[in-house]
Order: sequence, then structure tokens, then C-alpha cells
Amino acid sequence: MGKLSEVFKVVYESGKYYAETIGGGLKVAADNPNILLAGTSSKPVTCDVANTKFVQIYADSGATSGDNRGIYNRLYLTSTGGGESLRSYTDISGIVGTAHGAHISIGFGESTTSGSVTGLGVAGRFTLGLANLAYPGTGTLAVIQSEVYSFGSSSDPASNRIAMFRVENGGDATGMADVDDDAVLFNFSGWTAGTGNMVSTDASPATCPNISHSVRCKMPDGSLAYLYLGAAEVS
Repeated sequence: MGKLSEVFKVVYESGKYYAETIGGGLKVAADNPNILLAGTSSKPVTCDVANTKFVQIYADSGATSGDNRGIYNRLYLTSTGGGESLRSYTDISGIVGTAHGAHISIGFGESTTSGSVTGLGVAGRFTLGLANLAYPGTGTLAVIQSEVYSFGSSSDPASNRIAMFRVENGGDATGMADVDDDAVLFNFSGWTAGTGNMVSTDASPATCPNISHSVRCKMPDGSLAYLYLGAAEVS
């Protein structure tokens, strides 16, 4: 296994970028630099030792205010090229037990001593930010895209059911039962239930007496359809 023993910094001199070791022992010019680079798609950094973390950061913030972040990453797209600020890809060519493209967690301590939040605590937050003006684009907008991508005409899940969303209650059985008593599938926050809104109170209660609300959805042909919600559990 090859080992990366030097820490690099990127410097800009005389119209060119250079990747330079902190100690100054190596300086490599790059016309289109990678700020951090380890391996390539044809020659990845390789290690067959169990439980390897190829990049490992443990950080501790004792700050009493502010938004403190382990990693802050922002990409500015200033011309016509697209892209993303973060791309994570797990490619499976062997037979493995469990795998994820990304695993993001928020924890309150894993023992009997627990932390807490007084505001919002979420394991993953995805924000689509709209500027303070009418949006000028014509493309499709979504806060989250749950996608199955087929690489070719022979792509076939072979009767394996693919869930577009999987909702799991895991861990200790007694704790799971307590969570099951309090959890909800969706928490609508910031939405107003009313006529013409995404969450509507127009749900034809005369024909469906247990129905109190409907939720607007967009179908593949562009038409609208509605999920109906009951005002109480039905025995």
C-alpha cells in the first residue's frame, strides 16, 4: 500500500497554480489544479485492511456561539458549466453485506449521558434557496431527488423491490417501541393548510367523512393528484 506522508498547500505564483508540500520539499505545477488529490479513477489509493478510513478528521468545538462546522464546502458556478459542491459515490464490484453512498448522522451521545438541542436538530438538511426576486429559470426544481438510474437496456432489479424512500426504526427493541409511540411520518412546518395550498382543507368530507386534508402531488404527465389524510386513526 502506498502512503501519503506529505501535506500539500496550493500556491499561486506568476499566473500558475502549484501544489507544494508544507515543508517545501516538493512543488508541482498544475494548469488545472486539484487542491487535494489522492489517486485516480484508473489507479485509486488502495488498502485491503479492514475498517480503513482513507480520510479521517476528528474535531472538537467548545465554542459557546456561532455555526461551527467540521467541513465547510462551497462551490461558485459563475458561467454556464454545471456541477455540485459535493459528490460522493460508492461503487460495488464485490459481494458486500451493507453499503451506503453516504451516511450522515446527528447524535446526542451513545451512552446514558445525552446532549440536546433547544431548536432544530436534523440528521440531514437540504435547502433550496430562492433569491429575493422572481426565479428566472425554466428547469425542474426539487429539494430532494430520489433516483434510480439504469445504465443500460439490461438494467433489471430482478424482482428485488426498490423503495424510493425507506423509513426505518432501528436499535434497541425497547427504545424502538418508545420511538414508535411518538414518531410521525411527516412533519409539515411552515405550510398553511388552506384552499389552493399544497396542504389543502378541501377534502370532500361529505363523501369521505374521515378525510380532513389533501396534499398536492405532481404526476409523471404533469397533472396534479392528491393524497388524502384522515383526521383520526381508523380502527
